Amino acid sequence: MLPQSVLVEGQIIGSEAATGLADLRIETWCLGEDELKPLAESQSDAQGRFVSALPLIPECDVQEGIVRFEFRIYDRGDLILTEVRELSVDHGPVPIQFFVPIAMSHQYPSDAAADASHEPHEVHGRIWGPIIEGANIRGVAYSLGSDGAEHALAQAFVGETPVDRGGVFKLQYDPFHHGSPASETRLVLQLVGPDDTLLIESSPVDMTRRRARVDLHMPGGKENPCEYELLEDRMFGEIEEGPAILDDLSADDLFELADEIDVEPERLALLQRVRALAVETGLPAPMFYALGGNGMSVELADLIDVPLAELHATITAAIDDGIVNETQVQGVASLLAQLSERVLDRVLETGPSSMGAGLGELIASADLPREVTRTILGRYQARSAGATEFWESLVAGDGGQEAVDEQVRSALEMAIDIGGLLGAESALVRKVLSLRKQGRWQMLEDLAEFDLDDWCQILESVYVSDGAVPDVSQMASVAAPMGQGAYEGSGQAFDIDTDSHILEAEFEEEFEEEYEAFDDDEDVPDDDDAFDEATDADDDADDDEQAEHDWVAVRAEAIRDTLEEAFPSRFIRKALHQSEVLSEGAHRLLERVPRHDLLSASIRERALQDPDLLEGYETIEAEFVIEEVEAVERVSRVTHHAEEVAVLVGTGMRSAQEIAAQPRRHFIDAYGEALGGRAQASRVHAQAQQAAGAS
Repeated sequence: MLPQSVLVEGQIIGSEAATGLADLRIETWCLGEDELKPLAESQSDAQGRFVSALPLIPECDVQEGIVRFEFRIYDRGDLILTEVRELSVDHGPVPIQFFVPIAMSHQYPSDAAADASHEPHEVHGRIWGPIIEGANIRGVAYSLGSDGAEHALAQAFVGETPVDRGGVFKLQYDPFHHGSPASETRLVLQLVGPDDTLLIESSPVDMTRRRARVDLHMPGGKENPCEYELLEDRMFGEIEEGPAILDDLSADDLFELADEIDVEPERLALLQRVRALAVETGLPAPMFYALGGNGMSVELADLIDVPLAELHATITAAIDDGIVNETQVQGVASLLAQLSERVLDRVLETGPSSMGAGLGELIASADLPREVTRTILGRYQARSAGATEFWESLVAGDGGQEAVDEQVRSALEMAIDIGGLLGAESALVRKVLSLRKQGRWQMLEDLAEFDLDDWCQILESVYVSDGAVPDVSQMASVAAPMGQGAYEGSGQAFDIDTDSHILEAEFEEEFEEEYEAFDDDEDVPDDDDAFDEATDADDDADDDEQAEHDWVAVRAEAIRDTLEEAFPSRFIRKALHQSEVLSEGAHRLLERVPRHDLLSASIRERALQDPDLLEGYETIEAEFVIEEVEAVERVSRVTHHAEEVAVLVGTGMRSAQEIAAQPRRHFIDAYGEALGGRAQASRVHAQAQQAAGAS
């Protein structure tokens, strides 16, 4: 549990000749805080000492026991130093030191710039090469003598700031508080180690410049910067806020910014996302950039399907390709272990998932205790082979892991089967599994009993009620996998190319007619003045509501189509019952064999094996009802679409031979409307011809 505050015991240090360290005002601000007043204020004594109790408000971002504060030091209202420091919240009083010039009240700048605003100047940059933990950048002012030589001022320090893990720093300072005109001084940046050892220093920088960029190169450092560094450097060079400007930028504004600074929008969007993920997870942004830069998704839920070994290899490749620097992702194994925990936390959340979830999210959707699911997902992440091999090892066990028990295996298989049928959407899978616990269904084929309204209600409860309806543009990627191969794998040998020239012409004719009718219904009055702003707003709201309704209806229809492809026999039974095309005796016979497959089984053989099946039927009646069901079986092998079977059987078509015997054009004219269109009638006739020819 975090403490309520951090106690700071500070010491302000000036140069040897410095005086006036008393009564300096120290303000402490929370980074990212939008309040108009500091968290705490304190005052230094004659020796420059001060004590501040800094409250840890929710806005203070504590990461792994470390919190960052900005300290501002004022002398009689003039800002003389501003620095950002990282403080530990896990220990007692935190000692801290600041280097400041002598008090402004003792110095009188002769530069005309002294009349300007006393806003601090800034110098920022990066350390190239190995980054030493705990290193700081210290600013030192130098004066120019009459001979042009540099002479160290007595008041040497102008500021100090830490270097972050990526080697980036930003130092703010007041150019007038060093005791000499800014135009006659130069700023030198010194990189000092945690023991105050001078490591390297920069060339002199003109202190009259409000903003300057200075990089320091460590001996043995990398010659060329990586892509991530170049992108950040480009932003620092073009924009005052640097990459931080991306944090609250909209998509439209991001594209405008990308055009303005001549950077690919995709790279800028990736940088924006990885910065957000760094805040969310506490892991370095370059690690996520290494993944995204190699074409991998950086979304936590998506990473569940990527083995840790592949993530490691991707980051290593990104280092080799110059996408990120090795120093930015030190300790890859440790970072990936932390990432794994963040990914598991995200996947185990019960909120709506992205459409198109992988095996990992489907495993997380299974009706299992959270601890069991987390263990299985951990094994899934650590797998060294493909998903198939992982599943085999899960069921049978391997050298290092035991096989899961039958109950766990069954729950996992059910979740995966549902995802395969309805679409890989974990939220939808969870909802359907909850209906199973309520007794609404037991076996997968029982889902065929849900009608279109049922599926609309299920989808609305999963998505619309949570405001999580996916963009309609996503429907292409969702519906296509569900509808593709609609006539494949179901015993049909129909080749759409057989009558392609006829089907194409007929489809185009039908489409044009329907499009014209739709276009006529959607005509909008030309008089725009007839609609005021309020009406436009209402129309927009109606359009949004209609879009949600349309999406749900289309999605529900796609689910029904998929289930009909998977369980055609159940749908045919329902259609026959609703259309009442069979006799009461045939219906009774089908009710006695609820699992009988009309497409592959034979009711006559079933009756021979089980004479009790025909109990209560007279001999003539028994033969009649068997022939009725056999006719359904034969027509079901021509087309497994339930409504089409009901139409054909109801109009006396009892086999593929009878359908094929009809002249094609005559059949299309007679059945085009009843079967849903001329294209559908042409398809059924072609399938009947092929089935008749094969028999």
